[in-house]
Amino acid sequence: MEPNPEYHAIVKLWKMKREQYECVKSQEGRSYAKEIKLGTLDGLEILTFTSKEKLNYNPPSKLYLDVLKEGLKETTSWTDEEIDKYWEKFLK
Repeated sequence: MEPNPEYHAIVKLWKMKREQYECVKSQEGRSYAKEIKLGTLDGLEILTFTSKEKLNYNPPSKLYLDVLKEGLKETTSWTDEEIDKYWEKFLK
């Protein structure tokens, strides 16, 4: 699987109870108070949350990027170089 330079969406879903979701959401605080319903899969509701307004951009730490990179490796067959190329458009 090769990154599409125009658009490529990678999604990882986590199956959890509503109480677990609410706990994670509350840990993120008021900054991420807007909930978005993305549909259903196998009869389960898909939810995410985000900010209601644009937040100040803080570049991600290397540790966080390493975690994301491992997730992309689990989800795709991309090499480190392909992942770095994919991130270029997001980390400017």
